[in-house]
Amino acid sequence: MIDIITQYILNEGYVLSDKTISVDLSKFQSGIKKKLLVFGVSGSGKTTLGEKLAKQMKVKWYSIDSFWWRLKQEHFPNRSKYNEMTPEERKQLDSLFDKRVHEVLTNNERCIIEGINLMEPQFRKLVLKHALIVLGLSSLRAGIRGGIRNKKRGDDGWWDMIAYPLYNMKNIEPHLKSLRKDIERMPGAEIKEYEV
Repeated sequence: MIDIITQYILNEGYVLSDKTISVDLSKFQSGIKKKLLVFGVSGSGKTTLGEKLAKQMKVKWYSIDSFWWRLKQEHFPNRSKYNEMTPEERKQLDSLFDKRVHEVLTNNERCIIEGINLMEPQFRKLVLKHALIVLGLSSLRAGIRGGIRNKKRGDDGWWDMIAYPLYNMKNIEPHLKSLRKDIERMPGAEIKEYEV
């Protein structure tokens, strides 16, 4: 049996990056669409791009992934880790998170939003109503890049260089590929290659 990394590397379509694309970006720039959502696997540069575009366009920027940590601190301050929470607490936290993301995606505020959790199936219909940028950096390359970034920050970057690609391949990439397929089926969407 081939291990997951070897299997991944053998499939050259996964090692090579997809093209980064924008969807209806001109509609966000003109104000027709109020939200620009930035997608990509861990380490692909979502946060960097989101912050940069928010400054350029003078709009607010949100990292959806940080919502979860804020909600956990607010509602479960005595639980330092997710795996320390009871199943009922996890269910409650996940429900609070889903509600918060839904609020941000449906309000009338003009902003840029990025985060891995936006790719989850429960948000798909809402996500496809907005302008999008889908980063194309492969799971393997992005994971290694994320590990190097974390090492520079003083984290355990060597471990992250192994863990990030595996997490990307198993948990994030299937959602990202599904999102790309849904985008291809969107009638009238303005899909363009985007230079990062």
